Amino acid sequence: MGERNVDIARNAIEAYNRGDLEAVLAVTSEAIEVYSTRDMANAGRFHGHDGFVEWTSQWLEAWDEFAIVILEIEALDERHVLAWVRQLGRGALSGIEIEMDAAQLFEIDADGKIVRFQLHTTRASALAEVGAGGD
Repeated sequence: MGERNVDIARNAIEAYNRGDLEAVLAVTSEAIEVYSTRDMANAGRFHGHDGFVEWTSQWLEAWDEFAIVILEIEALDERHVLAWVRQLGRGALSGIEIEMDAAQLFEIDADGKIVRFQLHTTRASALAEVGAGGD
């Protein structure tokens, strides 16, 4: 199950990088919960496919270019996958290039659907969510 979930998370990130939102939505639950910590640019909680699309659209509007590079990815247990990633972008208005590491926490159900996606600035913050009942 763990390796299957790692593949699901990796494929979702790759589809996102290709701009294939339909492929990402195909592996997410219709009731997905997206959470981005308040120290991220697009903080908050978003629910369902509409919420995911809203969150993604707000994020991508800020960038002329944006990509996610997977540095490490691992199954934490039967439901959770942690991806340590590098986000690379160039600001739409400023042209400023950014490079920022982040932790992406995926929770995947028995049907292979992503039911929760969280974006954290640190690995410890993401791991605390798993231990605090983020399952």
